[in-house]
Amino acid sequence: MRDDLYLPPDYLFLDEATAGARIREHLRKQGAALGLWAHLYQRAALVDLATFHGDGVALAARAARRPWPKRVVCASVRFVAENARLLMPPESGVWWVDPEAGCPMSDPIARARLETAIDAIRARRPYDRLLPLVSVTSSLEVKALAGELGGATVGSSNAARLLAWGLGIAERVLWSPDPSLLANVAAKAGLTPDQILAWREDEPPSEAALEHARVICIANPCAILAQFRVADVAAARAASPGATVLVQQDLPGEVVAAADGAGPLATLAELAAARPRHSTVVLGSEIHAVENLAAEIPDRTFKPLATTFCGSMYSITLGGTLHVLDHLDDCAAAPPMAIDERLAEPARSALARMLDIGESA
Repeated sequence: MRDDLYLPPDYLFLDEATAGARIREHLRKQGAALGLWAHLYQRAALVDLATFHGDGVALAARAARRPWPKRVVCASVRFVAENARLLMPPESGVWWVDPEAGCPMSDPIARARLETAIDAIRARRPYDRLLPLVSVTSSLEVKALAGELGGATVGSSNAARLLAWGLGIAERVLWSPDPSLLANVAAKAGLTPDQILAWREDEPPSEAALEHARVICIANPCAILAQFRVADVAAARAASPGATVLVQQDLPGEVVAAADGAGPLATLAELAAARPRHSTVVLGSEIHAVENLAAEIPDRTFKPLATTFCGSMYSITLGGTLHVLDHLDDCAAAPPMAIDERLAEPARSALARMLDIGESA
């Protein structure tokens, strides 16, 4: 995340136009053998260069699908490269741009914290199945724990299907970490608020609360998406009368309720594209996702519901990406992603279940 600690000055201070031209030359020379993948939260100049882009689930699905490039550089945060390494064959190399860039929502949720909660719940409900559903952005260790217990990873685009699956085969689901996404998809599934239990290590739930709970959440909200407020929707309607307000479904529930439509980024793109030409769409998402969707959908005016951006995603620069591309054959300067094999198989199974269940029906 701190590019000054690992980038030589020639890359750190390189202007985007020059870096972009050199990145394009790498892609031209290597053709289909080289992939450059980016998350939709990345800056527009990177997404424009990428050979594939999407949200976390779409990027994982691409990694699991042929044809596989010989080399993939993930111009995004850690979980994107980690998931690619788990799902792609070993003969395909995977590189990440910045080893320091993680997910501020998921990284604080350590495996040990989940294990402590699981042990405490099992001690009180030893005969009930507890199924973990953890974010696709989670660490390798957390994904591995979910896989070991028969659980899966989950993202905004498949959260409803994964939650329904989990509730259908287990007495309780252990969810981590996004409480807003959980609340919104749980409401659509017919769960009541008292069936969702926020787990606190310092304040164990009562017997009655645990007995009634269907979902137990170890929460850490996304600091970026949690910033949106209902007042932002009211201000957008006042500033742009007749505009359509669309928001990610992992925003706070009251914001989702106040909007004209909600869903994952792919759904928001479809809804925006369905609006009449020259209409105005106010989009509640990370600012670079707003810019990137605006570039993909012409003849609509896109406005951000609020200006929020992910610093971790923004730390991935064109200069840093070029540095990796220039040193793909130099393991000291740009080491490829390596995975702890003790964790790889269960983590891979959690991702595979997500893709199998989340993309079916």
